Amino acid sequence: MRHNFRMTSPRHSALDLLSVVGEHDLALATPKLADSEASRVSGQFRPRITLQTLDRGHGLLGLKPQGKLGPRGDSVTLAQFDWTYQTEAADRWQTPAPTSILNSRPPATQLLFDSGGTEVQMQRDLAAEADAMDLVWELGFVPLEASTFQWRSDKHSPALGSVWTLPQEAFFGEFWADQIPRLQAKGWAVVVQPGFAHESVTVQRWKLVVSHDTGEVLSKELDSLQVKPARGAGKLELPKREGAWLLSLGIEIDGQTLDLAPMLADLLRRDARWLNAAQIAAIDDLAIVSLRAPGGKRIDAPAAPLKAIVGSMLDLLTDPLRNPHQASLRLGAWEARRLDALRASLLETHRVGPHNTWQLEGDLGLASLAKRLKVLSAPQPVVAPEGLQVQLRPYQLEGLAWLQYLRAQSLGGILADDMGLGKTAQALAHVLTEKNAGRLDLPVLVVLPTSLIFNWQAEAKRMAPDLRLLTLQGPQREALFEQMQTHDLVLTTYPLLWRDTEALAAQHFHLVILDEAQMVKNAGSLSARALRRLQTRHSVCLTGTPMENHLGELWAQFDWLMPGFLGDARHFAAQWRKPIEENGETLRAALLAQRVRPFVLRRRKQDVASEL
Repeated sequence: MRHNFRMTSPRHSALDLLSVVGEHDLALATPKLADSEASRVSGQFRPRITLQTLDRGHGLLGLKPQGKLGPRGDSVTLAQFDWTYQTEAADRWQTPAPTSILNSRPPATQLLFDSGGTEVQMQRDLAAEADAMDLVWELGFVPLEASTFQWRSDKHSPALGSVWTLPQEAFFGEFWADQIPRLQAKGWAVVVQPGFAHESVTVQRWKLVVSHDTGEVLSKELDSLQVKPARGAGKLELPKREGAWLLSLGIEIDGQTLDLAPMLADLLRRDARWLNAAQIAAIDDLAIVSLRAPGGKRIDAPAAPLKAIVGSMLDLLTDPLRNPHQASLRLGAWEARRLDALRASLLETHRVGPHNTWQLEGDLGLASLAKRLKVLSAPQPVVAPEGLQVQLRPYQLEGLAWLQYLRAQSLGGILADDMGLGKTAQALAHVLTEKNAGRLDLPVLVVLPTSLIFNWQAEAKRMAPDLRLLTLQGPQREALFEQMQTHDLVLTTYPLLWRDTEALAAQHFHLVILDEAQMVKNAGSLSARALRRLQTRHSVCLTGTPMENHLGELWAQFDWLMPGFLGDARHFAAQWRKPIEENGETLRAALLAQRVRPFVLRRRKQDVASEL
């Protein structure tokens, strides 16, 4: 016998809101006969979950704070649980799951009637219903009262019934990925309404755009690394503190481009593997990584391009001062090499695996600038200057070539050879080369510890007697200030630097050299502050120990050499010192080393032992 049952009791209002597909074909009946007189109908129990995300488009402003519920934005995902029974005659009966623990068991049979008034008894599987209810609570769902919802106006406020949510909106991403397959394996029906924010989608296209800090894309490049230099790209000038490049990373899904940076920042916060270089390397390139888009949408992305981006841009993605709503990452001109390496790495991930399509836009002379920065690690050979009265060893000639290249590109650097390897000789050869080339129209100032001033005097006279030498020392030194312009090399000491600040700050210098530069590791010291008032075209640090105790000492030297290169002291501490020194973030340590490497030349005695 087939029963064409129809609902006669009012339809549950929550179902109106969620637009659940299907009708309530069987309904509760007002008893007319004793249960024993009604026809018996058996059905197959199947629990059902219906999911939908409501937002401002539905008139929902959010949820009021309530118990276990965490803060929500203007989108809320709801779940409705129903117990459904499918009969052999293809009829169905359903009822919302209870939102509280029942004080008494529901009846084992449910009295129903059809459109003709014939009463039937539906046999319920109370044990299965109880198991399903236990699972709902186990999953962490919280029932919602109608008063919890905040609507734009009364006309947007439906009469909500039995609806649930998770304590935090972000939990739905993992619930979809981990628990929905589990529910389906247990026989649950899953209904997903249009607009559900947490159903995973896959990346269809990746996008990288490089532009000047004005936001203008000056050239375009697709799937190639051809160089198209921008005007004025022949020399690496020190950029503004706020950076010279803007890097935008995006992914395309269904024709819509989404900003990748906040998704990566979220990934770094919730998965510590991405802060450790060794653990990142261990992630399979073909592994699928779950990203969370704003609003909670889950995006599945292959690991390879994410590894390339995080490995290059961790510091920018986790910058505590970065506006989380800003789509672009800012980089300095000196980071052209890093940008160009990232682009090459992303293209390589496309060649070795099915990672969809990369669209690379904006050349801006990056490859050309990157090439010139790369030369810092192996500049063109030079010869010792005429008039140098000492023979330079091969590694010292390499040091001279490096100093010359820094000068040519208007960059600063740290010559950090071990003690005894002749940093003074290399510096004097550099100054003499400048004089012979006619570039020394202004004096060179050397700032050094008091204990080294006689050594520098002796070495300068012995190695480069053609250099006109002036030593600012003793109580009579004030009479010598006006002679600085007529000399090639001016020597002073750290204690005198801050005492003579006014006179030294009034003089323009071609080059300032700090010997034993770790002496200015305290950026707040009088000497360090006096240094920042000096006017010079070029600057170099000499030290056998660029860092003795902590990373802040390295920052202090670069803050004078290349202001803004490593940010201000507070920013550097938050972005580099604390994560590396206290948290042991190896990837960040590697990134910092990579960032400063072009501007630090360090040779140990064992490295050049064969030349000594």
